Amino acid sequence: MPIRSTFGSIVKERRLQKGLTLSALGVQVGSVKGYLSCIENNKVAPPTSAMVDLLCGALGLDPRKMHWLAFLAKAPAGVRATSEYFALVRKTLRLPDSPKAP
Repeated sequence: MPIRSTFGSIVKERRLQKGLTLSALGVQVGSVKGYLSCIENNKVAPPTSAMVDLLCGALGLDPRKMHWLAFLAKAPAGVRATSEYFALVRKTLRLPDSPKAP
């Protein structure tokens, strides 16, 4: 079962929730709307770690989750499949996404 939320789809969803245009987001993160559109529509690989941090800051997204999704998008198919399997197990067992820090 593939992961339904991609890096780009989460960025787009949150941008729209915040009422931002691609141009306005571009100003906030120092990019252009064409590149951001390609990210949102999964037409390019997820951006650099620095850009992930900028997008997370501008959109109020969880950096750990977004860095993980960016990594998975660039990872070999076997790594993605394993991650998708464990995501399904977590969901089925109703486990949290990450353990609580002690």
